[in-house]
Amino acid sequence: MERTRLWTGFRLAEWIVKPDDGSLSSPNGTGRLEPLLMELLVFLCSRARQVVPKQDVLDVVWSGRFVSDETVKGSFYQLRKALGDNPRQPRFLETLPKRGYRILVEPVLLEPQSEAQDLYQKGRQALAGQPNADSLKQARLYFERSIQSHADNAEALSSLAQTYILMVILGTGRPVC
Repeated sequence: MERTRLWTGFRLAEWIVKPDDGSLSSPNGTGRLEPLLMELLVFLCSRARQVVPKQDVLDVVWSGRFVSDETVKGSFYQLRKALGDNPRQPRFLETLPKRGYRILVEPVLLEPQSEAQDLYQKGRQALAGQPNADSLKQARLYFERSIQSHADNAEALSSLAQTYILMVILGTGRPVC
């Protein structure tokens, strides 16, 4: 996978990774990675399923600057923690002693339309069942993000309108003029 194309965003199993804003999101929530950790993740994903020697990581991510082993270990610890990965039974990031590191999952580039569709589907899931203030707020956010990602997404526009109507009916929002 070409490294520069990864900067537009990619899916890593259940995670959506957006390097440009440092976000990392899954169905369970969204967080941000500090720039160095995002650069580390993007670099490793650009060589997914390949063993990446520690020296290559140091040369690219730390630009050859001297860093201690503890700094490198700490960065991998933080990255694993952010991904919810277990070093003893890795799903995403494997450490191969004396050889290097390997991303175990093939990243999939996000196309703007597929990202918009993914956000739209999450919004529809938030609307499923009995609507309440929290589910309507979550649905509204997903639909708005879907529209930002793909402005002429008619389904998301229609669902956003439906969400606003439900918010007014349930008294959880005010009319949008």
